[in-house]
Amino acid sequence: MKIKTFFRGIVGLFLIATVLSCKKDESEKVLKPENLEDIAYDTHAQTTMDVYLPEGRTDTTRVIFLLHGGYWSAGDKDELTEQAKYYRGKGFAVVNMNYKLSGTDENNVHPTQMNDIHQAVNFVASKASEWHISKEKFGMGGISAGAHLALLYTYGYNTTNKIKAVVSLAGPTNFTDTRGIGAEQAAAVEAFLGVSFMDNPALYVQASPSSRVSSLSKPTLFIHGTNDIVVPVTQSEDLHVKLNGLNVTNKLIMYDSGHEVFTTTNTQEILDEIEKWFRLYIK
Repeated sequence: MKIKTFFRGIVGLFLIATVLSCKKDESEKVLKPENLEDIAYDTHAQTTMDVYLPEGRTDTTRVIFLLHGGYWSAGDKDELTEQAKYYRGKGFAVVNMNYKLSGTDENNVHPTQMNDIHQAVNFVASKASEWHISKEKFGMGGISAGAHLALLYTYGYNTTNKIKAVVSLAGPTNFTDTRGIGAEQAAAVEAFLGVSFMDNPALYVQASPSSRVSSLSKPTLFIHGTNDIVVPVTQSEDLHVKLNGLNVTNKLIMYDSGHEVFTTTNTQEILDEIEKWFRLYIK
């Protein structure tokens, strides 16, 4: 009887050791990079995202959301694929997302895009365990109209507090400031909001990131071209000053460029600045 008990104990110890060894092997396994393309985060045809997961990711891996430009009525996530893959190579998980475009028969006007971004953020958080990434260490960045959406969401709609930092490249910040704004830009804003300024000035204020900031606003990096004739650099300059007055961490970097901020001489510097910003403030 004692011999049987002894052998049962040996077998039990062997099984426990085997299980622990397997768990150790799994925990030490380095996850490979993955591309998850055209993932639907909602039911609409335009609510898709490409997700780039880095090598060796863990449940602390930071996540960057990228928002394309295009006057809110055009553009596609494919425009930022190169940048998404670049930051994946730097160890970030990157969500390169589409959102519903304005100016269509569906009349996808503001705040439709805010709802889309909120859906996307919650969807990614729900996938965090499966994808082996953080469920709350998120940052957001965009170009032009996408920068406006990133700023507005972070300042005014980030109710779950998952977005910890934001980056704006040539983004509009104040729809009530018409300095340097031509007919084309004004028409794009009206199509995005679905109403003229004369008919609803309060909406133009509400949809302006500059009106949504407070002393609790998230760290913000502005990058803008001084020769931008689409979105005047004053849009970033004025919000930079306002954030300084509220003691909100922010930085404005200006280049001798137009609305297309990236040039052959500054691209790497801009990529580095954005990486540093997200490493510092997504935490």
